[in-house]
Amino acid sequence: MFLHLSSITASNGVGLRFLFVVAVMAGLLLFGCIKEKTPAITGGNATDCGQIRDADAMDECYVNASMMLKDAALCAKVHEKNSGLCYWIVAGATQNISVCENIQDKFYLEKCYSNIAAATKNATICEKVQAANRQNSCYAMVALALNDSSICNKIQDSEWRDGCYKSTVKAQNVTSMSECEKIRNAEGMDTCYSNAAVVLEDVSACDMIRGALAKWCYPNVAIALNDSSICERSQIANDRDLCYFRFATVMKNSSVCGKMRLDQDTCYSMVERR
Repeated sequence: MFLHLSSITASNGVGLRFLFVVAVMAGLLLFGCIKEKTPAITGGNATDCGQIRDADAMDECYVNASMMLKDAALCAKVHEKNSGLCYWIVAGATQNISVCENIQDKFYLEKCYSNIAAATKNATICEKVQAANRQNSCYAMVALALNDSSICNKIQDSEWRDGCYKSTVKAQNVTSMSECEKIRNAEGMDTCYSNAAVVLEDVSACDMIRGALAKWCYPNVAIALNDSSICERSQIANDRDLCYFRFATVMKNSSVCGKMRLDQDTCYSMVERR
């Protein structure tokens, strides 16, 4: 068992080199128990790998060497069952898509294309990926790498597309509320509008929220714009009080406490403590 790099996206902020080091380390599990110690690769020399008698240990040695030396030619020395992993790692380390073409296993081939697409921020490479879920994942990774939700439109599956939109929204890349309208999941759409309201400084986005997030949306925008009158937009009395309370305490403005129906004394007290 080994780690799939598609499970780690650009949003984690992890460098490409580290990702492939992790892949190699996790890939060691694929080889199982090793009967003899793998020689260290030093001075750009992988010749010792050929002297290892155990096939899996030999493969491990060449895979490590190929990554460290960024040399795809060494992958040709790896047994077929592990060669896809080797080429995948070298392709990612060098960001060279031509290395992917050496992979016979379709799973590794398409994983290779996907990782190169994300690393180079090139969505057209995803067209090479035929498996539906892997192609969806490819477009989603590129969209997140570029912080460009328009790439999510290329995803055919609605759940994957919604997830893609939500990921780019969470990356604070909301350029218009129309992006939120593309999300079919109610909770995801509300989250999008809530983020859009603050990022775009447009309280009308709060009006579009149908769930519980609305009561937090109005005070967030009011604070962002330093305008307590935005609280009046809330249709629910208790939510308006919450908005005034949050604005007063965050902005240290006790005059807003007087607009509350309930708990005015608590509001004044909290502002004084701050």
